Amino acid sequence: MELGETVRETARREVMEECGVEIEAGEVVEVRDAIVRDDAGRIRFHYVLVDVIARYVSGDPRAGSDVEDARWASKEDLAKLDLSPDLPPLLQSCLERNNLDFPERSG
Repeated sequence: MELGETVRETARREVMEECGVEIEAGEVVEVRDAIVRDDAGRIRFHYVLVDVIARYVSGDPRAGSDVEDARWASKEDLAKLDLSPDLPPLLQSCLERNNLDFPERSG
C-alpha cells in the first residue's frame, strides 16, 4: 500500500502492475495474515492480505515481477492449479455469495 492510497486503489494498482489487467475494485471480502517462518521458527515475513471483490475492466493477463503465472481460469480449473490451500474455498465463497464468475476469454 502506498501512503494515502485506499484499499480499493491499492488493489487496482497492484493487479495492473502485477498482472496487466484493469479492474474495478469492490468491497473487502476477507483480511488474512500470512506469516512466514524460518527453520528455527523465527518470523521472516508477515504479510497482511486483503481480498477484495473485483470486476474485470480490460487487459490480458501477464505475469509481472511478483507473479509466477497469470491466466484466466474457470471454476473447474481451480482443482488443477497449484494454489495455497486456503485460496480455493475463498474463491468459491466469493463466487457463491456474489454470483460472480470468471470473465469469458478466448485463447
